[in-house]
Parts: sequence; structure tokens; C-alpha cells
Amino acid sequence: MNSESNNVPTRTFISAGSRLTLDNNIIFTIDYNPYFPHDSRFYHIFTVQRNGWLWLNDNAKLIFENTNGFVVEKLSKVHVSNGSEIIMKSGSCFLNGGFIFEGNGQLIFQGIIPTCLPYDPDNVITVKDSAKIIVDTNSSFEIPDSTTYIFEGNETALICKDSSTIKFGKGSKLVFQDGARISANNCTFASDDSTEVWDGIYLSDLSRDTLKNCTFQNALNGINVEDKVTSGMNDPEPATEISNCTFKNSTSSTLLNCVYVNNSTNVLIKDCNSVITSTGGFASGYIVEYCPVNGVIVVDNTINYAEMGITVIQSSPYIARNTLNGYSGIGIGISLDNSNGTIEYNKVYDFDVSASCYYSSPYMLKNTFSDAETKNMELTAYSVPVMRPVVSGSTLLWLGGNNNLTGSPTEAGITFGDYAYPLMDSGYNVTNVNGSDYLSGVIASITYFTMNNWYDNPPVQNLFDITGASFEYEPAFDGTTLPSTDYHNLNSLGFGLYDTVFVKDLGDNPNDESLFMQAYTNEMNGNYIIAVIKYKNVISEYKSSSYAPVSLSRIFNCLEKGNSPVSAYQTVQVYYNTIKADTSYPTGVREISEDYRIKSKVKQGLIEDAITDYDNIYQNNPNTPKGYHALLNKLCLMNMNQGGDNPNGASANYKANLLALILGKDINNYQSNSNNTLPFAYKLHQNYPNPFNPVTTIKFDIPTDNFVTVKVYDLLGREVFTSNEYKTAGSYEVQFDGTNLASGLYFYSIDVGKFRDVKKMVLVK
Repeated sequence: MNSESNNVPTRTFISAGSRLTLDNNIIFTIDYNPYFPHDSRFYHIFTVQRNGWLWLNDNAKLIFENTNGFVVEKLSKVHVSNGSEIIMKSGSCFLNGGFIFEGNGQLIFQGIIPTCLPYDPDNVITVKDSAKIIVDTNSSFEIPDSTTYIFEGNETALICKDSSTIKFGKGSKLVFQDGARISANNCTFASDDSTEVWDGIYLSDLSRDTLKNCTFQNALNGINVEDKVTSGMNDPEPATEISNCTFKNSTSSTLLNCVYVNNSTNVLIKDCNSVITSTGGFASGYIVEYCPVNGVIVVDNTINYAEMGITVIQSSPYIARNTLNGYSGIGIGISLDNSNGTIEYNKVYDFDVSASCYYSSPYMLKNTFSDAETKNMELTAYSVPVMRPVVSGSTLLWLGGNNNLTGSPTEAGITFGDYAYPLMDSGYNVTNVNGSDYLSGVIASITYFTMNNWYDNPPVQNLFDITGASFEYEPAFDGTTLPSTDYHNLNSLGFGLYDTVFVKDLGDNPNDESLFMQAYTNEMNGNYIIAVIKYKNVISEYKSSSYAPVSLSRIFNCLEKGNSPVSAYQTVQVYYNTIKADTSYPTGVREISEDYRIKSKVKQGLIEDAITDYDNIYQNNPNTPKGYHALLNKLCLMNMNQGGDNPNGASANYKANLLALILGKDINNYQSNSNNTLPFAYKLHQNYPNPFNPVTTIKFDIPTDNFVTVKVYDLLGREVFTSNEYKTAGSYEVQFDGTNLASGLYFYSIDVGKFRDVKKMVLVK
């Protein structure tokens, strides 16, 4: 093996158009040499200049020892062949101006790598092919302000080993796409300044990402998972595992979320928690959008200091054994919109509303909803949550029931309306709301609430604030003596996790419930075609049954579980549309069918059509729960249609809008009052429209207060427009009018402190 040492000058440059190759098996070490003069704290600087190329052949190594620097300028290229490595030792400097890192070798950080400033803002570093960046055990490196690392391509990876650290400047982020992955265990991802905010981590496309035992400090957008799919719904290995992680906020700002999941499956969020060490908090803990049934598993987490605990839209996750601690009576603990799944064994404290359902009928088992400000549960717009065991012939299964509602809400334990009501007859639920209404709402036909505990003995009839039809609430459950069970079933969730369902053998009792459970049993056994047929039988044979609306959602879930083709969603769209048009069905069944008809379009990729449908519903139903639901889904689909949780900056405003809408706040006020919507980097945007005639808009972002100068020049360099104003941190627009100018190419520039940028625009008359 050949070996070289550092008998080299203090500066080495690979200039533009040049290429330096380290041959096979060469080890080249740049280390400390006191005999060479220097004019900086680094004794040797090795630079790959713009359009220069450094190439390491197989098994070659380039090693930077203490006090020596590796500089890669913007648009430079570094290729690492099989087995080759670039190693940054403790105390060396890695100055990254926006290079391209490719091949199938490794860049390894060993020890503490000091901060090095970028050459210009908005740096983009691309890591591709099968190249890997490794942060070794007990090592760290820092990413400067406004810097984006984009990992792309199969086998490309960032690997963070035990006790490693990555420090981020303001607005910096990590993006993984096209098969690239991240693997981190016991790593800290934190802002370089503990009072500032970095952007977040973005994961997308087919890959296996694992984030275990990690700390994420001051990430505005947290971890974002989008379009994550695996080879099948029954694949035991998760596409994304986020486990035993801590989300920390040490700033005075409100971070948007800990985890955001969109259009993904096989995602596990387990044993995570959120903490604060200053006055800031979190707008939301976890947000799940448009994910298939059981595609997201959220278990054993603790969410603190979040205005919204868990937000679920058009998804059916498994949410269990989580503890959600609210902000002393504001926000919503668990918010569901057209979402079902299983919600069990969760503990939700100190929100305005513990759990909210729009168009949602989940199984709800053994949850504790406590100390809500206004209501423990809010059911609206055709929601029929299953809060009771379900009987199938001679078998009783504990899919729902025995929920505990406590505290002193100002309105009621459960409020409901718009064809929504809790399915809790023989549910063994406990409602102890200290003199508030047990239930408050409107029902369309006789409804049973028997075998539940109302704390008062006997229950106080006046505390049932129910109108519209008669109801029954006696006999009551004593609050302690639950029926015995004979055995339990284990339903696999993937990831080695199981949902335990307790079972009691009964005598025969054929009815709508029995037919529903036949369908459910086939679904759990993977017999999705038979399950769909039986769910459809429930709907057609028992149109007014409380199981009819639940069956509508289970049909859709079976299609998702069975990885159904587009043609299946085309067929089910027709089915839902037929029910919507059939006036022999109850209003609630027809309304839910309308929503699943639109959701079927989304599965076919007809997002524009779905947006139009929701917009029409909203326009025809303003200021109603139905209109609210339509507006919420329109917002989600518009975001999806624009590229989803865009790591280039759209995500923050979208999430702020979404959470403001759910919480009933004015969107503009929510954004303008949020420190998080301030830009984290200087940026001059492309003017719009471009070309223009004769007026165009020039937009720019500044993260700090300063004088801002915007100028426009013609092709000869003559200044034709100037704007010079003092601006506070924010995003601004300048109008430029070219009425008195000739057609042609113009340049516009911005100067803010040390930041300067220039772009082109075209005036066409």
C-alpha cells in the first residue's frame, strides 16, 4: 500500500476544469506541519474550486488531520469510488460552499469539526449515487445558516453513530429523496445557537429510515415524512421508524410540529416525548394526513406543550397508550377529520377539547379524557365513534368502550350534532364531569345509552341535554365491575406490534351487529373481498343501523389494506356515488358516501377534481361543519398538489394555516403573530410575472431588521429604479413599473448588509 505525508505547500487548489485523482489504495494525509508559514488558524488548506473535480479511486483515502482544512466551492465535484474515504479528523475544518458529492465511498467526520461559514446564503449540497456521509461515534459537524443537504439515490445515506451531533444554522435542513436514507442512533440534531431555529428533516420516497434515541432541538418543522411506501402493507420492516426520541424547544418561539406524515405507510412513532426549556412550545405534536389504514402507528408517546396533540386527516392510524398534556385549557388533544382507525388507552389532559371527530367513526377503547376546558369529546358531521364492545353472534369483542371522561367542562362530557352521536349503548364508559351535562346534542331517532356510568347515582336526568327524539340511559354501569372475558385475539399491526382484542362468548344474537362483525373478522384475517361484500350487506340491509356509516369507512379501509389498483377505486367511487344519490338512505349515510366518493378520486390521482368538489361543498355550505370539513380537505389537497410538505419553504405557512383552521383562529392573524413564519434566511425571489408587461413584483425575505436596497439595471448597467428602505424582519414585495422602458433584458439586485444577490427579468411589450 502506498502512503504519502504532507510535504506540500500551505495551499493546494484544484482549479476550474481540472481534475486531481488519488490512485487505487493511496493514503494521502494532510497533517500539522509547523515549518510552513500560515496566515490563518489552519496550516494547510486543500481547495476544490468551482467546476474543479477531486476523484478518489478504489480504496484511496484522503485524511485531514488537526488544524488543516478541506474547502469545496460551489459547483465543485468530489467523487469517491468503491471503498474510498475522505476523513475529517478532530479540529480540521470542512468548508462547504455547495459541492456535489458522488460515488459509493464515504465522507467521515471523526471528532469535533468546527464551524465554517458558507460562501453565500442558500447553499445546496448534493450527495448522490451511493455516497455516504458518516458522523462517527462521539463526533460532530456543523451546518451553516441557510444550508440544505440533499441526499438522493438508492443507497445514498447519512449515518449518525452513537453520541454523534449535527448542529444546524438558522433555516438549514436535511432532505432525503429518491431512495436516500438516514440512520441515526443516539444522535443530537440541534441548532448551533440554542435560542434560534433550524428548519427540519425531510424524508420521502422508497427507503428505510431509522431515527432511534435521538434528540431534535429547535427544528421548526421537525421530522417530515412524505410519499413513503414499501413493497406491501404486510411488510414487517417500517419505512420510517422514529422511536425513543425527544423533541426539544429551547427558544421563545412556537415550533410547528414534532412529526408530520403525509401519504405514507409503514411509519412507526413510538416512545417519543416533547420538552421545553424556555417559553416556547409546539403548535402540534403529530400531524397525519391522507395515509392508508394502519399505515401510521403512534404508540407510547408523551406529547407536552402542544396546542394540538395529534391531528389526523383522511387517515386511519393506530393511536394507543399515548399521554397528551395540553396548555391549560386551549387546543384539541386528538383531532380527527374523516379518520377512523383505533384510538385506545390514551390519556389526554388539559385541552379545550380532549377529542374531536368530524366525519370520523373510530374505535375508542379505554381512553381517559380529563380536565377539558369546554368538552371532553366533540362529535360533529356524521361521526359515530364506536364506544362499546361489538357483538357477533355468540361472541363479544372489546373493540370500543370503557372510556373515562372526567373533570369540569363548561359545556358537557360529550357534545354532538349534525347526525353525529356516540355509539355507546352497553359501553361501560364512565362520565364524571362534576355537574356539567353528561351529554349534549340532537338525535334523529330513539337512541340507547344504557350500561354507562354517569357518576351520579341515580343519574340526573336534567344533565342529559338531548333533543330531537327519545333516549334511554338506564340501567347504568356501576363504574367498577366490568364483564369478564374468556380469551383475547392478537391483530398484527406490523413492526412486531399487536392490537389485543378481548373476547367474551355469548349466546346467538344474529342482527346488524353480527353481520358487521362477520365483515370485521374477514377484514382482520385478510379476506378483504369477502369483508367488502359483507360491509355492503350491512349498509343495504340495515340502512338506518349505527353500523352503516362505520361500514362505509371499513370498505375503503379494505381496499387500502389489499393494495387495490386504481380500477378498484374507480368502481368504489361509483358505489359511493350511487348511495349518495339514493334518498332511501339516511342523510348521514349519504353524506359520508359523498366524502368517500371524493376520497376515491384522490386515490386515482384526480386531485384537481377532488379540490374542485371540496371547494363546491364549501361554497354551498359556508360557516357549517360540512363547509369547515370541505375547506380543511381542500387545503390539504392543495398542499399535496403543490408538492406536499415542501422542504423549500412552503410547509411552514401551510401547517400554520391548517392548525389555525382547526382551532378556529383567523389564518392571517395566526401567521402574523407567529415568530415561526418569519424567514430564516436572506432570499431574493424570481420576479412574477416574468416576462412582464409592464408591471412585475419583486419579492424578498430578510431574517433581521436592516436597510434594504433594491435596484433595477438595463443591459448596459444603467440604473433605472431604486428602492432603499429600513425593513423589519419579514417577507416583502416591491412593484416595478416598466411603462417608460424599452422591451428587453433587465437585472435586479438586493443589498442587505453583507448579503447581495442579482437576478434577470424580461420586459416584453
